[in-house]
Amino acid sequence: MTKRRRDSIICISDSEEEYEPPNSKTKKKVSKTQTDVSRPLKKKRTPKKIIEQLDVDDESEEEKSKIKVPKVKVEKTTTRKRKKESADKMGGLLSKKPKTTAPGSPGKSLVTQNKQSIEGARAPPPVASSKWSVPQNAEVKPQSSGFKEYTITPTIHSPKHHDTTVYEWTEVDYIAEHHQLGKSVAASISRLFKDDNTVPFIARYRRAVTGGLDADQLRLVKESYDRAQLIKHKANNVIKAIEKVGKWTPELHNSIKSIKSLNELEYVHSLYKTPKKTLAERAKELGLAVPADAILQGKPIPNLNSYINITKDGLKNQREIEEGIIHILADRIVKEKQVFDKINELREKHYFHIVTKKIKSSESKDNKNENKENKYDMYYEWSSSEKNIKPHQILAINRAESQKVIKLELKLPEFFQSLLRSYIVKLYSAAAKSSDFHRKLLNQAFDHAYDKSIRPSIVRRARSEMKEKAEEASMEVFATNVKQLLLTPPVRGKVILGIDPGFKHGCKLAVVSPQGDVLETATIYPHNKSAEEAGVILRKLVKKHKCNVFALGNATACRETEVFLSGLIKSGAFSPLDVSYTIVDESGASIYSCNNEAKAEFPNLDYNVISAISIARRLQDPLAELVKIEPKHLGVGMYQHDLPEKQLMTKLNE
Repeated sequence: MTKRRRDSIICISDSEEEYEPPNSKTKKKVSKTQTDVSRPLKKKRTPKKIIEQLDVDDESEEEKSKIKVPKVKVEKTTTRKRKKESADKMGGLLSKKPKTTAPGSPGKSLVTQNKQSIEGARAPPPVASSKWSVPQNAEVKPQSSGFKEYTITPTIHSPKHHDTTVYEWTEVDYIAEHHQLGKSVAASISRLFKDDNTVPFIARYRRAVTGGLDADQLRLVKESYDRAQLIKHKANNVIKAIEKVGKWTPELHNSIKSIKSLNELEYVHSLYKTPKKTLAERAKELGLAVPADAILQGKPIPNLNSYINITKDGLKNQREIEEGIIHILADRIVKEKQVFDKINELREKHYFHIVTKKIKSSESKDNKNENKENKYDMYYEWSSSEKNIKPHQILAINRAESQKVIKLELKLPEFFQSLLRSYIVKLYSAAAKSSDFHRKLLNQAFDHAYDKSIRPSIVRRARSEMKEKAEEASMEVFATNVKQLLLTPPVRGKVILGIDPGFKHGCKLAVVSPQGDVLETATIYPHNKSAEEAGVILRKLVKKHKCNVFALGNATACRETEVFLSGLIKSGAFSPLDVSYTIVDESGASIYSCNNEAKAEFPNLDYNVISAISIARRLQDPLAELVKIEPKHLGVGMYQHDLPEKQLMTKLNE
């Protein structure tokens, strides 16, 4: 710069001014934003956004106390980017020091004077944040400085109205919590399930986003995902049901949205779905809510005799009035969220004691009822802890109870009620410490709430939870057993003789070729006087078709038929053929013999003979034959007939 202009010295800074000596021969082109210091300083029309910046950033503490400026967030738009430097370091017009005092205004800086000169014509500053906006009903208070102060009345959407804050969980939170997965992995899996991707597809082609989970683990995650959706759907239905009866509150809405269990939702729903008026509602209609509130708050209550009205039920005497107050207090205790949380906490630490007893029945019994009762004789006098009971025992007890053979009782520990009472007294300490009468009514209200609502609801929830766990275990066992049954190795390339055993109606025989075609059928009666004739018919079939494998069903007369076949084989009745036999599970064979598929395949055969064909084919090709039968009829589950059919089929389809 000194080589080009030696005769002039130009002071350049980051400010909006430029100094040039008056005797300079060269004329420096001054920009619109620069001023000559040698001339008197003109008042410039400063842009609105720079004024707002002066108001927020460059005002001294003394000036802030004089002028009340609303704290707003202003967007700073500049034409060129600068490094983040304070105004003191930059110098120029925005500099706070040195302060230039205007003539005639001692103690006021030039910046302040300029600022005051334009405040009168300035509009209220805009609110730049998207979270808050001035509502239409906001009260506007003009200030002496020219600004407007907005007094905003909190509405239901205001953050100050904390009752409407909803802490709602998502499917991602539920999956991450129940399977100890990271939020990112849980979110990815949830997104894949939401897009209707199947478990095999995700396990094979999306291992990178699932953290390497295998198919079995993904099936468990899928169950959690479906359960989470079911819980959220149930929560919405409960809220709608409560809205219909006019008992919706923001606090109750938040509590329901935060619940992660179907049983807890059912409990909350049960408190509000009573079709008729409760005792507490009747007492409130009689005007007893005022003394009830006073008791809970520990305040003095008026003389109860003043409420006596002999013409109204519930107010005829002091005892009825006390009962009405107790009903209101009990209703408040039951519906208190903190009490509900305390019950859950105690339930996690203390378990039920389960006791079953035989129901006394009439002396006259038929054989059917006697056989039914003998199945459950081990549960006539039986007890166990909720912690130690097995899934199959829960299902057996539930079935026996539904058939009215045994009676089930769940006993809570004796100290459970005392622990809960202590918590109630502590929660409503104002009432407990106010007077003996307050404490007496509070204890009576707790006893009423515990006997009529709390304990029955705990028992219902415990039974529902045990049943749910038992059904999940049963479905898991059933799916595993069906898988193993379908994957049984086939017996290929042999002619097989299927035998459906029986006493009165005889044993049905069916010879099946290596390709599964029916070659010949017959019926023998080896368990009566014609046993020798049965042996002759069986030898002819075996030698005619060169059959060397018997498939014997495991139903009635199986053992007796096995003895008959063993005797023939040992006596060499089938020589020179080497004959062997095996016992086959024939569960569902009789059901298959009567369905439409069997009728279409064998229109001219008897149902009993079709059963023998199915038994032979089960040994020959288990997978091809068993798929014709409904899974629940295969007999490899644990009380699978008592399970929800939809959930069972979903489990099997996986």
